[in-house]
Amino acid sequence: MKLKHPWQIIQFIALIGFFILQPAYLRASSEPILTVNIDSAKFRSIVTAIPDIQGDTKNYLGKELRRHLGFSGLFRIMPPSLFGGLVSTAFYEFSKSSNISKFNFNGWRQFNAEFVVIGSLSGSSGRQTLHIQAIDLMRSRSLLSKTYKESKVGSLKLAVRHFADKILTDVTGKKGLFNSKIVFSAKRTKASNKHIYIADYDGSNAQQISSGKNIHISPSFSKDGSKVIYTRFDRGRPTLYSYDLTTRRTKQVSSQFKTNSGGNFSPNGKIVAFTAAAKGSSDLFTVRTRGGKAHKLLVGKGDDVDPAFSPDGRYLAYVSGRFHNPHIFRAELDWTTGLPLIKNEKRLTFAGWYNTGPSWTPASDKIAFAGYDKDIDRYDIFMMNPDGKDLERLTLRAGDNEDPAWSPNGQLIGFHSNRIGSANVKGSYQLYVMNRDGSNQRKLRVGFYELKQMDWGPNQSYPTTLF
Repeated sequence: MKLKHPWQIIQFIALIGFFILQPAYLRASSEPILTVNIDSAKFRSIVTAIPDIQGDTKNYLGKELRRHLGFSGLFRIMPPSLFGGLVSTAFYEFSKSSNISKFNFNGWRQFNAEFVVIGSLSGSSGRQTLHIQAIDLMRSRSLLSKTYKESKVGSLKLAVRHFADKILTDVTGKKGLFNSKIVFSAKRTKASNKHIYIADYDGSNAQQISSGKNIHISPSFSKDGSKVIYTRFDRGRPTLYSYDLTTRRTKQVSSQFKTNSGGNFSPNGKIVAFTAAAKGSSDLFTVRTRGGKAHKLLVGKGDDVDPAFSPDGRYLAYVSGRFHNPHIFRAELDWTTGLPLIKNEKRLTFAGWYNTGPSWTPASDKIAFAGYDKDIDRYDIFMMNPDGKDLERLTLRAGDNEDPAWSPNGQLIGFHSNRIGSANVKGSYQLYVMNRDGSNQRKLRVGFYELKQMDWGPNQSYPTTLF
C-alpha cells in the first residue's frame, strides 16, 4: 500500500518565503494560456498576488477573490501586506480594452509572483463597473479579462465569483467550484436534533431544509443539484425523503421496509438506490424518484449497504459484509430495461478492518472511501482506482476521518473528522476539505456543534447577463 502523509498547510509570513519557491508546474502549450495539471504528482499551487480592487473603498471584492481562489487549493495567495505599501497606480497601467502592453511585469516579478489578478471599480452605487484581469506573469500575457456592469449582473459579489470560476476553468480545463453547494447532517447545539442543511461550497450561509423533531441523516444531491435525498426517522423507522430545492417541497420516496436509508441518485436523476432491511440483513434496492414499488438490486449473504452510482452510470460501488468484515465492491450495471441490473461484481478492497462510504470522482476515475485501521484505532480516508489498484492513504494521525465527497471539479475532497486541531485526539465531528492528494487539510467554519455526512453538489450555472 502506498502511503501519503497529509501535508501541513503552508503559511507565508514574510516576503523571503516567496523567493525560495520554484516555478509552478506548467504543462507546455503553444496556446496563449496558463495550464496546470492538477492530477500530476509534480503539481503544486501557483503563487498568486491579488491586491485590493482599485476604487473599492470597502476593500471587499479583492478579499472575495482571495477567499475563492485560495480555497481551491490551486493558488497560493500572497498576503497583501507583502506588496501593499509598494502598490501604486503604475502597477495598474493597463487599458479597459485589455491591452497590457504597459503592464509592469517586472514590478510584480520582484515579489516572485507567478500569477496576478488586478481590477478597478468605477461609477456610483447601483451602476458601478468592474474591470478585472488575470495575468500570467510566467508567460507575460493576459489569461482572462472581463468587464461587469452592476446594473446588468445585479451583484458584483456574484460577478467576482463568476470571474474566479472562469480562472479555475481556464487554468485547469475542468469545471468550476465557487457556485456549488454542500449538504450535510448537523446539530446546531449539543442538545439539538440532527437536521439537513445546505450551504455554499465553503460552509457559509448554511440553511436548514428539514423540519420537525425527527432525526435526519445521510443527505445526497442529485447530479443536477436540484434535489436532495436523505433519511428521516419516523417513529424510529428510517424512511427515505427527497427535498426539491426549487419548489422547497419534501416528498416521501420509500417507507416499504423496516429500514430505508442511504439513498443515492442515479446519474439521470430518475432512480434512487438505497439500503433496505425487511427482517435480517440489509440489501440494496432501487425505487423511482417519484416513489412507487422498490426493486431488488442486490440480495446476498451478509449486509450490503452504501450504494453509490458512478457519474458515468457504468458502475455501482457499495459496501458488503459477505466476507465478514465490510469491504468495498464494484458492480457493472446494465440499464437496458430502464432500471439498473447488476451484470457482475468485483471486490476492490482487501486491506483494512472496516471499509465504508465509497465516493466517485466526477470523472468516474477514482473512488475515495473511509477505512478503519485496527492497529491505530482510527478511520482514515483512502483513494483508489475503480479496479482497486493504486491505493493511497490521504489522512493519518488526525482523529477519525470519514464519508469523503468530491468537489465538482475533482480537485478537493470533503469529509468529516473529529480531530481537535492538529492533535490525534477526538472531539465533536466537523467538516473538512483537502486537496485530492491529501494536502492542505482545513476545517470549514460553519459554527455548529456537530457536522457529518457531507455531500457536494454540481457547480450551478450563472445568469446569462454575466457573459
